[in-house]
Amino acid sequence: MTYRVRISIGLVVVISLAGGLFVAIQPKEPGAELEGEIEAVEEAMTAWARFADTGDLATVAGIFAKDGPQFRQLSAEAERADGRGGASYVFVFSDSTVLQPGLVRGSVIISRSGETDQVFLWDIELRAIDGRWQVWTVRTANPGF
Repeated sequence: MTYRVRISIGLVVVISLAGGLFVAIQPKEPGAELEGEIEAVEEAMTAWARFADTGDLATVAGIFAKDGPQFRQLSAEAERADGRGGASYVFVFSDSTVLQPGLVRGSVIISRSGETDQVFLWDIELRAIDGRWQVWTVRTANPGF
């Protein structure tokens, strides 16, 4: 092998190693390594239904981010709770799509015996906290996006 060929091969190896190192040390978006956003939202809907029945914040703790806007709203509702009773709420989450890591869009039907069903199209923003997805906020979806 000639000197030029050895130098060329050496440069290719060095550049390849440097490129691999560059990719390996790139910071990842928080939560990017997590999966299971839809499952986390389904768990949150079940917990929210229990909360709607009881007004007990313990039912959503660890599922909704305690420093997030949605938990704050639930906290305010819990303070006004009057020992609810009657038929249980059911939250059904369907037609779900992960729009990007930590953002899920889906239909939610909230029902309770004796009441008219409520139907929503929501974007549910999640945050990775303590190694799991937790609901940060919920907003009405803009289907144009």
